[in-house]
Amino acid sequence: MKILTAVVLIAPLALPGLPTGTAAQSAPPPPPPASSTSNSDRESYTRQTQNDMHDWQQKLHDLGDAVKTKGQRVSSDAQENLNRAWANAQVQAEKVRTATADGWDNAKAGFQKASRDLADAWDRVRNGNK
Repeated sequence: MKILTAVVLIAPLALPGLPTGTAAQSAPPPPPPASSTSNSDRESYTRQTQNDMHDWQQKLHDLGDAVKTKGQRVSSDAQENLNRAWANAQVQAEKVRTATADGWDNAKAGFQKASRDLADAWDRVRNGNK
């Protein structure tokens, strides 16, 4: 009887890889992926980024037309800031489009900042033309 009890108590320890009792049930969950953003969320955000850039391109084109046809003037500093903000937004949008999972959060944050900077530069140009 003592030998049988010892075999029953030792057997689970002697068979590595097999689940034993509650130990298998209390295993920690696997770590989350590097970025918790799903592929569909990334694709949706990338499409929205492209749409935003298209809208900005149209706004800038319309401003250029208004300046030409109405004889409006834009200060050189405001125009330079707007051009710089537009160029940076284009770079950041491309980073969003080509970002890997590891670089996604940085690319998204970079585009969001560039978009705010572009909107601010736009407001300065528009307020200067009123």
